[in-house]
Amino acid sequence: MAEPDVQAWSEPALMSIDLRQVAESTLRDSRYSALREVVCDCDDGVLILRGTVATHYLKQVAQQLVGSLHGVDKISNQIEVPSASRPAPRL
Repeated sequence: MAEPDVQAWSEPALMSIDLRQVAESTLRDSRYSALREVVCDCDDGVLILRGTVATHYLKQVAQQLVGSLHGVDKISNQIEVPSASRPAPRL
């Protein structure tokens, strides 16, 4: 994959790219393989996490792993946790 042409970008835009890359790398390097599929984006210091994980625990782990990264002012954790399918009650 080609690197984006960043010469014409502003400093905040470059910081967003760097923060996104660092956050995704942090999640990929964790011991939780499910977090490798989480996608990160950054907008003005807000780190946005997106994807799907199996449990609320993993959703929280993802947030904890990236929450202390330099440049993260706030996290918008939009990771989804599918609800378990339950059969309809018998009447």
